[in-house]
Amino acid sequence: MRYHPLAIAILLAGCQSPRPQQPADQIEIDRSGMTGSLSTYVDKSGVGSVEQSDLVPPYFSRRSFRISEKEFRALEARLAKFREQAAPIRFTAPRVQNNQPCPEDVPWTTDAGSVSIIWKGSGFEEQYLVHLGCDSERYAERNAELRGIIESLPR
Repeated sequence: MRYHPLAIAILLAGCQSPRPQQPADQIEIDRSGMTGSLSTYVDKSGVGSVEQSDLVPPYFSRRSFRISEKEFRALEARLAKFREQAAPIRFTAPRVQNNQPCPEDVPWTTDAGSVSIIWKGSGFEEQYLVHLGCDSERYAERNAELRGIIESLPR
């Protein structure tokens, strides 16, 4: 019996452990939806900012905050399981990878919004993007966890 080299390579690749995560120098978390958007940026030194836009006054606000490096690393640890599913950002492609929030055969809600998390560091920039309305019943626990993380961020 002969085995095709490509098939063996694919099987071996599937057996590898998850790629190691380099510590991030900066984390960006964006939440958007029908009621507005919230963007939080924080770097490893703890310097951060929050930008919020709403459909009602005040329409836009921006403020700065500071957290400790320990708090930054704790945030990074809370987000680690989402980073395992992140993809490198290609500068030749738009950050939002597609306009279709969900496969055709999956239930989705248009006004649930989305969450984007970007980790930046020396030599890497990775993004996790999820549409909260895509199969929201199946992913209710994940969506609640993401919303909880966002709500715990300084405002």
